[in-house]
Amino acid sequence: MKKMIKILLAIWLVVFIVGCTTNENGKEVDIEDGDGDGDDIDIEETFKDTVYISTEEHIRGLADLVNSGSDYFDEKIIVMTNDITLSQNHTPIGKAAGKFTSTFDGNGYSISNLSVERTQYAGLFGYVGEGGRIRNLTVNVVEITAGGTTANYAGGLAGYYASTKAIVNCGVNIKNEILAYCSYESYAGGLIGKTVTDITINNSYSTGGLVIAHNSGSTTSGSDNYAGGLIGQAYNNIEITYCYAMTKVSANTTVSSIPGGLVGTGFSASGGLVGLAQKDIDITNSYTTGDIVGNTNIGGLIGEVKGKTTINYSYTTGYVHGSNYNGSGSGGLVGHSGAIIIGNSYSEGDVSASNSSNAGGLVGIAKTLEITVTDCHSTGDVRGSWSGGLIGYVSGWPTTVTTIKDSYTTGNVSANGEDSGNAGGLIGSGTGSIFIDNSHATGNVSAFSYAGGFMGY
Repeated sequence: MKKMIKILLAIWLVVFIVGCTTNENGKEVDIEDGDGDGDDIDIEETFKDTVYISTEEHIRGLADLVNSGSDYFDEKIIVMTNDITLSQNHTPIGKAAGKFTSTFDGNGYSISNLSVERTQYAGLFGYVGEGGRIRNLTVNVVEITAGGTTANYAGGLAGYYASTKAIVNCGVNIKNEILAYCSYESYAGGLIGKTVTDITINNSYSTGGLVIAHNSGSTTSGSDNYAGGLIGQAYNNIEITYCYAMTKVSANTTVSSIPGGLVGTGFSASGGLVGLAQKDIDITNSYTTGDIVGNTNIGGLIGEVKGKTTINYSYTTGYVHGSNYNGSGSGGLVGHSGAIIIGNSYSEGDVSASNSSNAGGLVGIAKTLEITVTDCHSTGDVRGSWSGGLIGYVSGWPTTVTTIKDSYTTGNVSANGEDSGNAGGLIGSGTGSIFIDNSHATGNVSAFSYAGGFMGY
């Protein structure tokens, strides 16, 4: 027996959403009047799976239905038919108890004047569940804020994305900022605050404004904060192709000063595209131009990668600066990574790291068994306690194999440690086997301890 959906008094919700849909013969069916003639409607039999929206009221109605836990839109495709401008603060579509699991197709149109202020999931969509998808959409953001005492997620498209469906042809233009803050964990992204499944992002971007994640400062213990021009944190594998971010990014964990010293255990990661990649990440034909700052691991493309990093035909031009914790990294492309392969890529901005940390024109610190850099270059100045024109510090002795081929640097490299520091034209300090082929450095190199044209120590 086919499922029967009873409309009754709840039809006012459907009024907001479905201007018209089509039956199996392709004819429009009007369900807006709510006059009681069709109290019992066999949705499965009567209607196809496409719903068209065109007004702010439709957007609000969609949020009402999804957030109520209704499955009316499950497996349906929601298609915009024109640009929509919002006139009031927006209630995100989807939450933990009522996830968005449909396809939202912007159809090349935009949603403008988006302002959101929530305590957990903030964005045009709050929580996208398995099966949910966003495509062909531009969002013009005024300001988005997720703040509270629990983990908070803020993104121009969605705060939290738990679907394996690709994000394709989407853009977010930020007027002011996208901000996530709390005393626990904060995730902020130009597109998505946090993804938790394997995900692909293609032909998408963010521009303008600021993307920020920080702790609220209400406790003496630090929080973990992650910010990225596209994604704050990618918890599973992620692939990014033909994307860019032209926004400033900042993630900071502030600790409180009390008698006896500093108290705080929080970490942060800032990346031009992704703040923290928990597993493997693959970036191709993508770039960033905004300045990236933070106080743990900071990178022009990625702040920190726990798994393997693969970067091809990508670049950054912004300034990368870290007021880092001891041992973390700032890099023109990647702040901190495991196994890493970079080809045909470059960075142009200056890179700096303070507080006994590592700085590299491409990679701040690599703790791994495999590092390969081919046909790459950096042109900005590099400053840190352990500094390299391409890589600040290579860790993993004695089995690490580092290969640098057909690559070069032109910026000045300096090691600014108070009582130690190594600087190299290509690598600041490294362990294991290092192979350098047809590569060179032309900038000045200086250090407190060891300095070398190719490698400091």
